[in-house]
Formats: sequence, structure tokens, C-alpha cells
Amino acid sequence: MFQLLMKGVFSVNKTGRTFGAMPTDQNHEQENKELKGSGGISDLLNTSGSLERFLVSGPIITQLIHNFETSFGETIIDFDTLNHHSESKPLQKRFSEERDNLLEEMKLAGNPFSDYVQITSLVSKVVSKCSQQIYEIEQLGIQLLQILLKTFFIDKTSPIHDPIKQNNIGFF
Repeated sequence: MFQLLMKGVFSVNKTGRTFGAMPTDQNHEQENKELKGSGGISDLLNTSGSLERFLVSGPIITQLIHNFETSFGETIIDFDTLNHHSESKPLQKRFSEERDNLLEEMKLAGNPFSDYVQITSLVSKVVSKCSQQIYEIEQLGIQLLQILLKTFFIDKTSPIHDPIKQNNIGFF
């Protein structure tokens, strides 16, 4: 089964491009949409005799289009030269360089989950005013949970349907 999948038996390539394949069921749905669209098969059923004319002329029209496309001695579009933009060598090289630069920066910055590091916004490059607070947020959550449990369930000083105060912790 795996070998058949790798050979592309379960996919249809409508364009001939490397990444142009799609599952056969998706192709079936696209073909149905084209057939049923404006002026398609559905309209043929509305007019008397039009379906018969389509059944007779359809294969002939298909053959004419095929003859026209191959009459130039070669295909009109050479799909082998049409690569996806991400397949180009310069783009692959740039991607590799950017990946290596990102990994290097990550190594220099350290692990934000184990060490205290300054946290910076990726967009604005602003250093967080409360980097330490981010690391202490778990302790803050535990304290607030204990207060909530004591207030609602142990002391029963507030009904359980009272709203819980929102924490507005500004990180930047």
C-alpha cells in the first residue's frame, strides 16, 4: 500500500507541477463543480436535445483541443521548467541561512523556560517591563486559586456565581 501511495496512485496531477497533485476525491469534487457550473451539465438537462448533442460532440471537441495543443510539435507549457517558487536554489539557500541565523540567536538568548532572560516583543523590539513577573506568574496563579477556594468554599463569604476579578497584567 505504501509503495502505491509513493507512486502517486491515489492522487491526480492536473498541472504536471511537482506540488500540483491532489487526492482523487478532491479532484472528483472539482470536476463535478466544473461540470455543474454555469452552462455545464445541469443546464444541458434543462433543454430538450442538448444532452444528446453534448454526448455526440464532446469527444470530438476534446480531440480538436488536443490536436490544437499538440500541433506545435511540443506542449504549449513545459511543466518541467515551471517550479514552485520555493524550489529555486537561491530561495533554498536564503531559507537555510535564515534558519541557521535563527538557531544561533536562540542559542545566544538561552532557554526562556529555565533561565531568567529578558523577554522582547518580536515586532516592536521592546523589552518587557515585567520579565521576572512572567516567571513568577505560576506562583501568582496558585495564590489567587487559594484565595478563590477559601472565599467561595471554605469561608463561604461570597456566592459561587459572583464574577472573578480579571488580572490585568501588562507585559509590555
